[in-house]
Amino acid sequence: METAEEKTDTPLFESAGILLNIYANGKGAKRNIPLAKRMACIIWSAPAELEARLEHLSQIEAGKSLETEFDVCDDITSGRMGGECAAHQERISDAERNRYLSQVRGKLSAAQRSFLSDLEKKLDAFVTARSDGEIDQGGTIRMARLIGEEEVVRVQFADGIKTLIDGISGDWKPADYKKADQELNAVYKKLQGRKEFIAEGVSAERIKLSQRAWLKYRDAWVKFGQSLYPDRLPESLITELTRQRVVMLSELAEDEG
Repeated sequence: METAEEKTDTPLFESAGILLNIYANGKGAKRNIPLAKRMACIIWSAPAELEARLEHLSQIEAGKSLETEFDVCDDITSGRMGGECAAHQERISDAERNRYLSQVRGKLSAAQRSFLSDLEKKLDAFVTARSDGEIDQGGTIRMARLIGEEEVVRVQFADGIKTLIDGISGDWKPADYKKADQELNAVYKKLQGRKEFIAEGVSAERIKLSQRAWLKYRDAWVKFGQSLYPDRLPESLITELTRQRVVMLSELAEDEG
C-alpha cells in the first residue's frame, strides 16, 4: 500500500474518490472494502486523515461501524480536504439553486428576467468583494472558510427569491428598518475606525469596497422586487437584507475583539 508521501496528487472528487464511495457503500457496484481501501490510498490525504479513513473502512468491513453510509468526507482532518469537501457540496447546492432559478425565470416577463439577471450580477460582485475584504485569508482552512461564507450569502439569496415569488411579506413594522439601518451604520462605523485587523487580508478599505458592493446588491433587490410588485415597495425585504448585513459585520467586529 502506498504511503501518504508516495500517493499521486489525485483530487478528492475525481475517479479514485468517487470509486472509494462506490466500493465502500456497495452502490453502483458490489461492496469491496479492500478495493475501497486501495482507492483511499490513492487520493491525497494527510497522514492522520488516511489512518482514520482506513480504520473507518475496517469498522465497516467488520460490521462495527455505526454509520449506515460511508462518505469520503467523513474523516477529514486537513484544511485542504475540508476545502475540497466544501467545494463539492457547494457544487451540489449550486445545481439545486440553478434548477430553482431556471423555473422562476420561466414564469417571469422579459423585463423581470432582466432585473433578476442584474440582481445575480450584483450578488456575484458582492460575494467576491466580501470574500476579498471581509473573510480571513489565513490558515489551512482558508478555502473551506471562504466557501462556507459564500454559501451563507447564496442561501440567503435563494430564500429571498422564494419569499418574493411566494408573496410572503413577513412580520415587520416600519420602525424595524430604521432600527436595522441604525445598527448597520453603527457597526460599519466601528469597523471603519479600526487601523489594524487580526484577520489576514481584512482592512477598513476593503470593508468599504464590500459595503459599496452590498449597497448595489440591495438596490438591485429593490428593483427586482418592484418589478414583481409595482404598487408597493418591498420594505420587509430591505429590512431583512439589512439585518443580514448587520449580522455579517457584527460577526467580523466580534472576531476582531
